Amino acid sequence: MHAYMLFLLALGFIPVKALDKCQSQKYSDFAKSLGPILSPGASINFPGTDKFANATTRYSAYGAPDFAITVDVATEGDVDNVVQVANAHQLPFLATSGHHGATISLGRLRCGININLRALNSVRVLEDGRTALIGGGTLTIEVTEALWAHGKWTVTGICECTSLLGPGLGGGHGWNQGRYGLGLDQIVEAHLVLGDGSRIVVSEDSHADLFWGLRGAGHNFGIVTSVKYKIYDVPDGNTWVIGKYTFTEDKLEALFGLLDSFVADGAQPVELRHWVTFMRVPEIDPIHAVFVTWIVYEGTPEQASPYTSKMEALGPATTTFNTTAYPGIAVLMDMDRGALSCLENGDHVLRFPIDVRGYNLTAHRAAYTIFDEVSEAYQALSGATMLNEGYSVRAVQEVPADNTAYPDRFNNLLLSASFRVKPNATADDATGGMDMDQIAIEAGLKIRRTLFEGGESPDLYTYGAEGEV
Repeated sequence: MHAYMLFLLALGFIPVKALDKCQSQKYSDFAKSLGPILSPGASINFPGTDKFANATTRYSAYGAPDFAITVDVATEGDVDNVVQVANAHQLPFLATSGHHGATISLGRLRCGININLRALNSVRVLEDGRTALIGGGTLTIEVTEALWAHGKWTVTGICECTSLLGPGLGGGHGWNQGRYGLGLDQIVEAHLVLGDGSRIVVSEDSHADLFWGLRGAGHNFGIVTSVKYKIYDVPDGNTWVIGKYTFTEDKLEALFGLLDSFVADGAQPVELRHWVTFMRVPEIDPIHAVFVTWIVYEGTPEQASPYTSKMEALGPATTTFNTTAYPGIAVLMDMDRGALSCLENGDHVLRFPIDVRGYNLTAHRAAYTIFDEVSEAYQALSGATMLNEGYSVRAVQEVPADNTAYPDRFNNLLLSASFRVKPNATADDATGGMDMDQIAIEAGLKIRRTLFEGGESPDLYTYGAEGEV
């Protein structure tokens, strides 16, 4: 059934009050203009429908954009038409795919049109065998599974439910970055819909200045509907070792000192990655937060042993050891589609990232203390985490800094305090009934300030900062 007919059928049960705050007539007129020119697989969706809810539910509801209507596009041409008709009706719009964007600037969009790209999720290996054409709505797991079926892989984020291009346009860190570079370094060309609805192809040979900006600051120049992306042959016999260790707080200096020796100021081997999460695990330590730690090694258990044996020598409270093929890493790391990292339930997720060169043990202890105290003091923040991500940066730092707009090829570690808060949660009366979002923000900024002041850089390198250092 044509999208316009779907719209007319839907109009009969749309709750008009849901659009009153957004001048409902403007959006009805928009839909009437757009419907006849959309492709048959596209749909226009109003509040109160499942499709609207599916398109607008987000990983974090804090500072979320406000939508009056969603359009599920089915072709790249649909995107052109939505933008052109939205402009004709003077309506704001925002394209989405994986729903993980959590920068508070998104909340400035009020009564917007959501251009839902999720149906643009194709992955086609091209004849050269070195590139693939990937749709702008494709998720990480869809890229991994499609390429794996051809004996190929590439650089993606590590969380299965994020899109390829959401993280990729701003950087794109992942397991394979030490070997091949960042996600943005894999983009050979991009099909881009500009703000006026016109379409261009950007590459080193076409709109080269825009191609430079797209890779690193790419969320602001247009809507990327597809990319030609570098892919690589999976090495024969490729296997991965995942060692998981839990350490109590007294091991902080020993643990992060060891990990800093692995990082070696950017000389970390391409086969080695680590990931540490501060979190509360009462059955291991009922008083203090612990360090859930993964060593992720591309190779055999014997090859990984120089690193895993040193982890075991620290005396972890628990140890788990697995081997897997590349697509199985996410499940073992709690980064699969069923994990908390992919939960979309209306919570506020407040994150405070910072990139640094290495672990300053004094600053890390101070940051841990802030985290430990606030997550213990407030039950509403007991699910807080702090991520410490250490990937190889060898290929990342081989790319000249001025080749792309990405500004941070010299830092080696990604750190981020993360607080998951129920909307409108407040502390109890004994603490004055303070708003938990504000408590989390104050704690997150304090943690980041502590790490920043303990670092070597005069400048703060961060994604999507809330507040200032």
